[in-house]
Amino acid sequence: MARACLLFVFKALLQFCGATQCESDQVANLQNIFKASKVEKEVAGRSCPPNQLNAGICPDGSCTGCTGGEVIPTTAIPGFPPGSLTCGEEACSLGDISRDFYEFKNPSDYLTCGSEAACNIFKVQNASAICCTGSGSCKESFFKLQPDPSCGGDVCCSESSCQESSFRSVRSMACLGNNACEKDTSVTLTGDLIVGAGVQAGGESTFTFINAGNHCVRTVGASVNALVQATLVVQQASNVRMLCDKTASCVEADVFLSARSCFHVTCGDFDDCQNFDVLPLDFQCFCTGDDGCDWTNDYPNTLYCYKTTTTDPDPCGNDICPGTSPVCLQSETASTAMDLFNCNLLANGPCATTSTSTPGGGVGGDPHLRTLDGRHYTLMQQGNFLLWAFSGYETEVLVQGTTKKVPVDFEIFTHYAGHASFTKGFLLVDKSQTVPRPALEVTTKDCRWHHYNMTAMVWRPVGPVAGHLKLRDFDGAQFGAFNLSESKHGPERLKLLINDKGSVRTLAQLWISCRPGHQLSVKIKMSSQKDLRFVHGELAPGRLSLATGLEGNREGTVMATDAEFAVASDWAALGGSPDAAAYFNAVDTKGPSLVLMSCTQEDKEEYAKTCRKYLGNSREALYKEVMDDCIFDLCSGGGETSAELAAEIFYAT
Repeated sequence: MARACLLFVFKALLQFCGATQCESDQVANLQNIFKASKVEKEVAGRSCPPNQLNAGICPDGSCTGCTGGEVIPTTAIPGFPPGSLTCGEEACSLGDISRDFYEFKNPSDYLTCGSEAACNIFKVQNASAICCTGSGSCKESFFKLQPDPSCGGDVCCSESSCQESSFRSVRSMACLGNNACEKDTSVTLTGDLIVGAGVQAGGESTFTFINAGNHCVRTVGASVNALVQATLVVQQASNVRMLCDKTASCVEADVFLSARSCFHVTCGDFDDCQNFDVLPLDFQCFCTGDDGCDWTNDYPNTLYCYKTTTTDPDPCGNDICPGTSPVCLQSETASTAMDLFNCNLLANGPCATTSTSTPGGGVGGDPHLRTLDGRHYTLMQQGNFLLWAFSGYETEVLVQGTTKKVPVDFEIFTHYAGHASFTKGFLLVDKSQTVPRPALEVTTKDCRWHHYNMTAMVWRPVGPVAGHLKLRDFDGAQFGAFNLSESKHGPERLKLLINDKGSVRTLAQLWISCRPGHQLSVKIKMSSQKDLRFVHGELAPGRLSLATGLEGNREGTVMATDAEFAVASDWAALGGSPDAAAYFNAVDTKGPSLVLMSCTQEDKEEYAKTCRKYLGNSREALYKEVMDDCIFDLCSGGGETSAELAAEIFYAT
């Protein structure tokens, strides 16, 4: 029996028996058909489900035993939705360091290992920056960076982290905290090195500067034995400034410099540079300090390392230090890793300029949904659902010269009706304030937009020229607006605007296509990846259930009931109109369907022609997926209108 027939019956039975529990043997048999048992067993046996890596968030204890050897995210999105891969406690591990690297698809994305023992025995390449701020994180690992112009390719390591690991193509590095970067860590750098703020930071490790130029090596904070028995290698002629002026720093450290280099070290007390060694002395060598420079007396007169004089205190240059600090370092003297480092680089730091718009998600057809991180599935239920929500973000509004923080809380609900579950209603509500709340609504009853008039407290049609529906907080400060641009032909565009720090920015754009008595389709695109972490609902990135708990899978089509986003409340209780609620009650299908639909191969070929009539031919990555959905909908009885709507929303810009 064809896929559409099975889906039709399966949906009907789910609605008749309930989405969660149904004792019917017929339903059980259909569930067995849809569930890919082989895939489910494989996923259940893995401790590194790809959806977590793709979402950019690996919670505590997850993403372990990973296989590596992939470009991530593996979905169609250009990078991690939050702009980074964040690993929780004891998360992110290959289990075997001999496995291949994970490669970041977007070189502007960075890696954050901010929890205890995160990213141990892990391999990543093409990251823009790495933040190993969790105690004991980034051990026995291998990282290759791809420096981004704004993020730099920098690395930050805190207490007991970055031990016995390799870091390649680093710009600047900070090893701050007890035993940070200690014990056989190997680093290649093009910039500068900062160590200290604890005991033995950088000790017994090798730091190799691979390019010519100026390089600064500094010990900072309350440091003891920083760089003890460390090895510094300068491969090309450079000007190197080294500050070993903390307690017993640089003891037994070895420095190997290229010919024609200029090396200048500052040593405090005698113990700071005890048994310090500089080789092979085919360069200029200078030391600043009294007793701290006594080590220079051990060299023969022909290879002497000179003490600086007051007339020439900076013989190699006076602009080498402090050098360039890593972008993830916000303080050199703080007492905790939280205060030392800033690993929220995309949202608040210098990597913020690298955030790009999202590839977009939406809902259309039977309905078929695409999340904002590229996951595609077909829904198997009717009712009210939370499609998209944005909350947890505070915008800053200027009110009479004073900055005020206003929480933003938007929700979009959809109503799916009938056994084919076509989308029948769309509702956008501003929940940032108490009722009455600003809202916009459209249904397939007439495909006309309506808004809730807060003054008259009634629903009214949107006028022929739809301007801003202004959003204000309790004190009357305008923090945003809904901007609807109506169109006589093609999809209408709806912008969600927020007033942030004195300027208006577009949070998201939506395109909505609608046909009276038939269905509507929605496409949503957010303007910045950094906003995705505040998104919830069916279209949210990082939905674990879509990769680890498939409710059905048939011929490559993922099925789900989205029970966690089903809303039991009446449409009017959600903020919609009573008229729309009555309409949905009339069009909803009651009970199971007894009609079996079939779709032969010949039918599919004819439906493909109809779909191509509207969709044409395209090389876009999503084209085949949209074509398959279109054929699916025609098989389910959607008619030619389904093909027309699919094309409208696909090409909407």
